[in-house]
Amino acid sequence: MNILRRIAVFGLWGEQNLAFDVHRDINFLIGENGTGKTTVINLIAAILTADIPTLSRLSFSNASLELVDPETDSPSTIAVSKEQDDISAPLVEYAITAGRSESVKYRLPQTTNTRFLSSLGTRNPTFLTHRLSLTDHLTRLLNVRWLSVNRAEATQAREDRSGDPDVDRKLDQLGTELTKLFSALTKLSEAETIAFQRVVFASLLHQESFSSILDNIKEIDIERERSILHQIFSTFKIPASDGYSAKIDYHFEMLRRALDQVARSEGVEANEIGAIIAVPRLQIVIKEWNAMVTRQEQIQRPTTLFLKILNDLFRRKTARVNDRNELVLSSDSGRQLNLKDLSSGEKQLIIILGEALLQGNARCIYIADEPEISLHVAWQEHLVTNLRRLNSNSQLLFATHSPDIVSSYDDRVLQMEAIIG
Repeated sequence: MNILRRIAVFGLWGEQNLAFDVHRDINFLIGENGTGKTTVINLIAAILTADIPTLSRLSFSNASLELVDPETDSPSTIAVSKEQDDISAPLVEYAITAGRSESVKYRLPQTTNTRFLSSLGTRNPTFLTHRLSLTDHLTRLLNVRWLSVNRAEATQAREDRSGDPDVDRKLDQLGTELTKLFSALTKLSEAETIAFQRVVFASLLHQESFSSILDNIKEIDIERERSILHQIFSTFKIPASDGYSAKIDYHFEMLRRALDQVARSEGVEANEIGAIIAVPRLQIVIKEWNAMVTRQEQIQRPTTLFLKILNDLFRRKTARVNDRNELVLSSDSGRQLNLKDLSSGEKQLIIILGEALLQGNARCIYIADEPEISLHVAWQEHLVTNLRRLNSNSQLLFATHSPDIVSSYDDRVLQMEAIIG
């Protein structure tokens, strides 16, 4: 996937031209009100997401976004212009070039009005066909996550007239996506558990000579293995009423006595021999259990980190994932909280961090306008660091008023006054 390398805009507001390079990791567009940082970041996001209505609304003549693949340094370019055709219908034209390949062009009417589109006849394919082809092309080039000031997706904000606040709509969207992610990770963890069960059954066929067993049992950590077996039975939800706890304790008591007898070169009783013979099978089970736990922890690491960051920041609330793989919060008293009942800042924090989690540590261009909205200063100071913890492969491009968001990354600031000149 590609990231941004250079941005050029011409005819901004009909008179301004600007061009600037962007850093591969973190970028802050900063400027006084009216300098154009929101306009520029909206324009960049609209180009990368084929948001034709926004491109039609913004005042510019053409723009060029230079991309680069960080792995190969292979360049690509997305050039966009607005023009009139021979029947004075406003058009947006994309020209996408990868390396030395010939440009692929898309001409899109700046409207979705079906009567107007039908008037174009066969001279142009429909808006929908054009936009789907363009969107597919852009998706193959790059991965973009875009948070506007109102946080709701632009398409839904236009289509959804339910009257719910934009932040709550975005929170609903995010909650659905997070549930899908948590469910997928849970299935991967469950697959590891099934694989472990196969190993348990296969271990029933394992045999070793008695002398070989005696050579191996001297290094056994009885208390550790006892604890792990209790964990295994608990994980598989075997009820305590089945008496497994007493059986585990009895087994290891027999094993302890057998080890003492062997150490003194004394004979061992039948029950003690049985405990010794079971050692190789149990060690296989315990070894595979430890490996399974390690793999499951790796699978669940994104979720664990996300929850840790939230819980380190929240006060008097705890975030977790419930049995239905939904993100839920509860108060210190144990009362479950609806996400929509959270404060504005808490909602914004979940949205911003959740978007980073959904990137799956993949190469991504993460664009946000004023990510500091409603966030406490302490949260702002650590926001970028936490976003990088959730996805170190993302390229951040933020328009902001807040020096606290910038924090220690002041060498990543792009001043609009200097860019426009």
